[in-house]
Amino acid sequence: MVPRSRDGFADAARTMCRARVGPPLHLSVLRKNLEKFAHCDVFVEGLKKAGVPE
Repeated sequence: MVPRSRDGFADAARTMCRARVGPPLHLSVLRKNLEKFAHCDVFVEGLKKAGVPE
């Protein structure tokens, strides 16, 4: 069932995002998973500036 109100659509979107998105990102996990890539430090630094927690 798809809600008709705008607030309902926002609630549906939040629910879908929670169901599809895994655990929250953390820089330490990203460093570990990206360590083989040449630009790992650049990616991690950009995400740090974007507010991803350590």
